[in-house]
Amino acid sequence: MTERGPEDEGESMIRDLAVRFRDEFYQLERAIFSKEGAAKTGAVQITSSHFGEGVSSITLALALFLARLHPSEEVMVVEANLRQPSFDQMMNLKAKGSLLGVLQRTSRLPEAIEKVDKYGFTVIPAGRPPVSDTLVSYESDLGRLRGILTVLKKKYQYILVDTPPVIPFIDATAICEVTDGVVLVVESERTRSEVVDHALDRLKSAGAEILGIILNKREFHIPKGIYRFL
Repeated sequence: MTERGPEDEGESMIRDLAVRFRDEFYQLERAIFSKEGAAKTGAVQITSSHFGEGVSSITLALALFLARLHPSEEVMVVEANLRQPSFDQMMNLKAKGSLLGVLQRTSRLPEAIEKVDKYGFTVIPAGRPPVSDTLVSYESDLGRLRGILTVLKKKYQYILVDTPPVIPFIDATAICEVTDGVVLVVESERTRSEVVDHALDRLKSAGAEILGIILNKREFHIPKGIYRFL
């Protein structure tokens, strides 16, 4: 029996989530990427209150859903999570560059872009900064990130930006300045409502437009379909 690698497990999880959240993703797509709002919400940021709520897997599953729903459109996922990047491990990427490399001018944007044919969407991996690195300077690099998103919007219809959690880092509240709206992922039965409210307050104080909330890792104690009638 062949042992499954991390990328095999990652692929299985992404495909499973794309199916399990199909109804929620469809509603989210209609609300965020409708023709009337497409220009306004060209780059959607996905974040959470704290680590472990499933932001990266939800982001990739939503990208897969969009790629299947709109096969003729271009879907891009930007991994702007430089705290705990995971795309390389989950997807076994081969890109020569990275978002960090583009921000630090050590690689060009085309080198960081990789089309993942088995999923039907394109990604820009975060890259792996040295342990001693100060990550991104949000005073100098936000302008470059804004420029990257501006370039991507000219080609890609759907752009999802995966970012670190709102608490305790500055990343998410800084990045929301250059995205067109934010979706918050909340882990069911674990993340307290007070924590979610605090995260939403921080995002709103930074000027973010909250587009929706995804309740992840929830357990259905009665058949899922019955919840629609409650």
